[in-house]
Amino acid sequence: MRISVLCALMLFVFVALFSVYVDNEPFDLEQPDGSILKVFMTGDEFYRRVYDVDGYTLLQHPRTGFAVYAIPDGNSIKPSEYRAGSIDPATLGISPGLRLYDPNLPERFAEAQRMRVEERNNPVGQINSLVIFVRFSDQPEFPTGMNFQAYDNFFNSMTTQSLKDYYDEVSNGQLSIDSYLYPPPNQSGHVVSVQSPHIRDYYLPYVETVNDSGYVNDEEGGQRLRALMGMAIAVLEELVPPDLNIDQDNNGYVDGVTMIIRGSADAWGHILWPTSYTTGNPYGSINNKLVNRLIVNLQNVLSVRVVCHEMGHQIGAPDFYHYSNSSMGHEPWIDISPTYEWEMMSNNRGHWLTHTKCKYG
Repeated sequence: MRISVLCALMLFVFVALFSVYVDNEPFDLEQPDGSILKVFMTGDEFYRRVYDVDGYTLLQHPRTGFAVYAIPDGNSIKPSEYRAGSIDPATLGISPGLRLYDPNLPERFAEAQRMRVEERNNPVGQINSLVIFVRFSDQPEFPTGMNFQAYDNFFNSMTTQSLKDYYDEVSNGQLSIDSYLYPPPNQSGHVVSVQSPHIRDYYLPYVETVNDSGYVNDEEGGQRLRALMGMAIAVLEELVPPDLNIDQDNNGYVDGVTMIIRGSADAWGHILWPTSYTTGNPYGSINNKLVNRLIVNLQNVLSVRVVCHEMGHQIGAPDFYHYSNSSMGHEPWIDISPTYEWEMMSNNRGHWLTHTKCKYG
């Protein structure tokens, strides 16, 4: 059963991270009894709000795992005992749009961006990036509806929209990104993936009555994700040919690694969410080159826009929606989003704007 826990936001002390922003995104949320709850999400890995069609904020109950209505708790919120859809939330005396208060959010965001710039990839020249398919022990192989070549086109096509095509255009031909996908396809041209020794629930938070395999705190969750990254890197060490130059700028680090994990993102915003990680403590090495940058993508939410957005972080660009401690009832980025829909690093669409190209290109 796919389960996660209440909490708003999760950051790991050993990395800087940036992830994909979603705005009023519909999502089918599986409940512990197998029923599907139609919800919406707005936010990213730093802050995310899950809510119903009327805008009432939902949290996951830490004991039962069900989505429940959020209620005020001082200047923040906490889960109630009322399951979503079981009662008219207006009768609880609450308002739509309640959000978790996190006074340290702007500072964490700023620190992550500082590290991103310090460890960024070369924004001009050549990048040879590695991509690896990963699934959990309780999952079958990747669906055959999308074959290996279709994934390769997401990254390498120059005749359709792709990562390579996008950055060739955005950089005016100054940056070329080639992606090498592993393991190679089977004889039918379908994806072959590396399998984790653990089930999906192992990578979701512990919930008392429904997920005793989950991690109990942020530190343990970070350790489990890091171990998964290490496993993927160890496999790449065996698969990547020694004559492939994976350190084009000769700085001792692999140009880039992406894990595509089978399945969907975690609605509650934990480690199973499209995110770009940068660390000062390398995840491993491939052909004697250290890996300090790694992108996590989820198969069910993968798109060219997501791939392009996450690569933007790898070469230093931040998210361009701004965090502020706005009043209850307002998302923290609504009032200050100067680039919004016109910038790839704001809303996953459009070009890099002139400012972005000048400062980070």
